[in-house]
Amino acid sequence: MNAFFALIVTLFVASSLAAQNVKYTNFPERGADIIIHPKEHTRDDSMIVLIGESFSTTSLEKIEDINVAPLISHTMGLMAMGTSSNKQGFPQVSLFDYPKVNLLFTVDGVGSDFLSQNPSTASFKDKITLPLFTSTFPASTLTSLTSISTGTSPSEHGIVGDSWITYDNKNVAPHSSFETSSVSANFADVLSQISQGKSLTLSGSANPNMAATFAPHNIIKQSFPTANTFTCTLSNSCVSEGELTDEKVRKAVTEQSFLAFIGVSSLYNEDGTPIFDLDSKNVDNTLVSELYLLYSLSNGISKDESLVTLVNDEVPDSITFTFSSLRALAQKYGTTSAKYILAVQLVESAISNTISQISSVYNGRTISEVIFLDPAVNTPDSQNIKNTVLGIVEAGLQVRELYDIHYPRVYLEPSLSMQDHETICALLRDVLQFFADVHCSSRATGAPKYVEDMTFRYNLDAPNNGSCPIIYIQDNDFVAAQQIAMWTFLIFFILCCIGVYSAVALGNDITKDTLLFRSPGRHQHQN
Repeated sequence: MNAFFALIVTLFVASSLAAQNVKYTNFPERGADIIIHPKEHTRDDSMIVLIGESFSTTSLEKIEDINVAPLISHTMGLMAMGTSSNKQGFPQVSLFDYPKVNLLFTVDGVGSDFLSQNPSTASFKDKITLPLFTSTFPASTLTSLTSISTGTSPSEHGIVGDSWITYDNKNVAPHSSFETSSVSANFADVLSQISQGKSLTLSGSANPNMAATFAPHNIIKQSFPTANTFTCTLSNSCVSEGELTDEKVRKAVTEQSFLAFIGVSSLYNEDGTPIFDLDSKNVDNTLVSELYLLYSLSNGISKDESLVTLVNDEVPDSITFTFSSLRALAQKYGTTSAKYILAVQLVESAISNTISQISSVYNGRTISEVIFLDPAVNTPDSQNIKNTVLGIVEAGLQVRELYDIHYPRVYLEPSLSMQDHETICALLRDVLQFFADVHCSSRATGAPKYVEDMTFRYNLDAPNNGSCPIIYIQDNDFVAAQQIAMWTFLIFFILCCIGVYSAVALGNDITKDTLLFRSPGRHQHQN
């Protein structure tokens, strides 16, 4: 009976914690007029590494990008995130042993094939490693990162690419304004709302858009002006003093503690020349700057008094860091170059040391994920597609902009009629029928559209004139419900303990000798 009531209370608590209000908002049209994608989904080269005792019971063999946020929220014991209800294979975590902080690192521009072929970059080979599948197309970096951080697809979060063209002919980038931000809550949004700004949420990267992808929405910052949220970039390094200037970066490469942090004794060649060019406009400089930024953040969390206070409370925290420089290094030097291989080694060492250092600060109450994103989406047909589309454009196709040239997103001139759209779309379908699938958005409805291809959902268009869900929790109501659920569980647990104790005590009383009952185990007195 007690077990039954305990189950009822557990279900009540779970349903209370999952409660959320979904509001709706409109955002400007972002998706392309025509989207071209492969006939078959190209093999992903991305992977995720799961680190921490809480992941030890997982039976996952692979994971989609939209399931990463739900996995993290589940393992942290927080409200369910994203739109996927598939939790098969998620770890079983004790109700009384949830992690205090989640560390998420993303390395853009490194694939699993490269790591497996280079033993010197196998820092996480003894950890849980899973293939990470991209659930949408086009698979741009910011689109993938937003799907990872929110647990939703581009037609829901609205980040349809690294940039896009609006119908009033504006080229916009994500997070450049309120209107270009994600409309789905990410993990930091959820934490900040649940804790009313008390959680430590820190996001860093040399790329401001990548840092913003994992940071709380501006609305959250407005709702909680004193929230413990930090978005750290090279121009605002948060816990260190101001901007990471070229002078600071040049000085960093001589600091022994920093060199130990990235796992080398020197960043200079034997002839005294620097291995990485520290010119401020060079991708080498961006790499070293990102490494030093992570080094500063890691040290700051363990030494900054205000941050240490946040570490020692019982409110869950989130720390994320995205390396944006390796993709550019791969393009400049090649993935087989000694410089690129060394760069990956330095990044792996910095991540490993950060996990170790922060785990020590949090007394081991941490879980960590390291995501390596596929360097590029490319197939043998992509060159044919590129040449075909460019040839049509040169022949007079009224195109404003092409993105992701191998599998383009095509933005047509707004003056074209729907009939013109259909004509152009039919032309592209005809000439690309052997290489790719071509899909056109419907200006008439502006509805989100998908094409199902096995388990992969190809994003064709973000909602245009329709509405799209944005998750905002009613702070006071949610916190009140959470507190009521916790107190109900606690009171019921105490009553169960009292009931068990009373039953045991009553049993002991029954077996005592009385005028009507004599214990058979009692020895008879021998005269």
